[in-house]
Amino acid sequence: MKALLRDKFRAIYLLDWWEKESIFTYYGKSYTRKDIVLSMVNKDGGAHVDEKLQAYYEVLMSGKWALGITPNLEFSGKEPYEQGTTYFPNNAHLALMRQFAHEVMASSRQFCWHLQPQ
Repeated sequence: MKALLRDKFRAIYLLDWWEKESIFTYYGKSYTRKDIVLSMVNKDGGAHVDEKLQAYYEVLMSGKWALGITPNLEFSGKEPYEQGTTYFPNNAHLALMRQFAHEVMASSRQFCWHLQPQ
């Protein structure tokens, strides 16, 4: 993931974005946006809450080896964390959901998708 992409877009088919582009790999299996979103809404409080969630989803929630962030940034003052060290945040599934929503909203603005009044 790269920060500050601003208005750089790469056009892809919606179904490729939703069902084919791998976001996360766990034990050799790739998971897409669709997998992650449906796990959240169907198992983790959307439609209901399962006692036992899917293993990959629990890893995303726990911060164990899921999404590593390795900072390599320039700061004008004291660095808030050690540069070059990989951190594994808890609740990565929530950050992913915000990212997916951002992608949809930014695409809507970029490609002028507007809802027409009825």
